[in-house]
Amino acid sequence: ASLQVTPRPPPPTASSSARSIIPPPLRARAIQVVDISQPNELVQTRTLSLSALEDLGEDDDAMATLPCAGWEAASVQSVAITTVDGYPNAVVIAAAPSSDTGGNGMLVFYDAKTFEFLTCAETGVKPEGISSTSGYVACVNEGSPEDDGSADYEGSITICSISGAGPSVSCATNSFSASTFKTGMYTDAATFRAAGVRLYGPSGDDPSLDLEPEGCAFTSDGKYLFVAMQDNNAYAIWDVAAGEWLMLGSFGSIEMSLDPSDKDDKIGIASSFGADSIPVYGLPMPDGAISFTVGGTYYFLTPNEGDTRDGEDMIKMSDDFEGEELRMGDYSC
Repeated sequence: ASLQVTPRPPPPTASSSARSIIPPPLRARAIQVVDISQPNELVQTRTLSLSALEDLGEDDDAMATLPCAGWEAASVQSVAITTVDGYPNAVVIAAAPSSDTGGNGMLVFYDAKTFEFLTCAETGVKPEGISSTSGYVACVNEGSPEDDGSADYEGSITICSISGAGPSVSCATNSFSASTFKTGMYTDAATFRAAGVRLYGPSGDDPSLDLEPEGCAFTSDGKYLFVAMQDNNAYAIWDVAAGEWLMLGSFGSIEMSLDPSDKDDKIGIASSFGADSIPVYGLPMPDGAISFTVGGTYYFLTPNEGDTRDGEDMIKMSDDFEGEELRMGDYSC
């Protein structure tokens, strides 16, 4: 792992109009609202529970037509705020996966001042990170497989435009299938793998299934969406206006300084090892991203968690391997 620029869960989202913050959820099916008008005396003012969606529409025929009516959330993964042309207040958006692990998730919209429920929109499977810019919100849908390997799901992104006094929300979900790429920018799993994109395991030859996006960031002008895929050590860039992927690339490797053992009762940080001073390289594998622009150049910052697919997923256990993990003491070379 390397320097974490932004932590996970993401930092609280601020709503200046309500002088409040929306703390990131911790695997709960709710959003907390905290009054920050007195910084030394933070007060939780309310909780927005997504469990209310299960009863949505029972007394309102219009609400009953929404995709989240009767829907059950497993958790709230991320929260964002955006402004909307024609709507007086900012809008809070929560990304929530379904309690059905293979079911589509939801984006749930609230007024950031009154905290009134506004509407909802369907996403792909297992929405994770979320990003917003004026009039738009996007979430990445991880689509990770069932733990027992019985099914895998497409990774994807959902982008919604928000406008008008309603406000009205229009969303589209796009996968990583060949048809979603700019002409000439999609090759095949083997070519992507040779370029450093980690495609492996039972779905490794199908990028649309093996790619698992976890974080995203709009550029400051809203033209592009940068998507980070942790397990794949990869990123992709979506052209918002054209509605297509411009590229899929690898984060590559970084020369590391590390203490490789927690068994020797000492701190032994080094950047090379052995008589031949062999350097050690690590994979960034970020699970989030933020973006800023300086002098017309886009920059992206990523929190590089580093991770593996362990034995509790489709790869499973095999001899001394736990997924793709192996203790060096168990390896003969």
